[in-house]
Amino acid sequence: MMAHVAATTYVRIKRRNKDDISVVIDLLNLEKYSVTEGTLEALGYDRMCPDIIYQDEIIEKCFSFGRNRKKTFTDPRYGLAAACAGWESNRVTSFLQDCLQSNDTPLIYVAKNSLKRKYVRLR
Repeated sequence: MMAHVAATTYVRIKRRNKDDISVVIDLLNLEKYSVTEGTLEALGYDRMCPDIIYQDEIIEKCFSFGRNRKKTFTDPRYGLAAACAGWESNRVTSFLQDCLQSNDTPLIYVAKNSLKRKYVRLR
């Protein structure tokens, strides 16, 4: 839990603005579960909108993230799905449609709204 919150906080402290994705990419490259989850949460809660090249990279890295989690845990792609409401990448639709297959009700709700390009109030 501490790594999750630390990653979210680190993104918020280190970025220059809400479109600065460099720190997000650095943290995702660590490939640590809790760090990645916290990083994705910052994307969604802060409605970060990077350049399309980085949108593609993030979706590619995280498309299947959390699939092997225990079914009692929430889907860690929640933050990424929320951020996708404002993204333009061609990969957004396929990612969000994949999220609709999750067993996580909050993720499904966010993904449905992001497909409509609507931001929702997050948990």
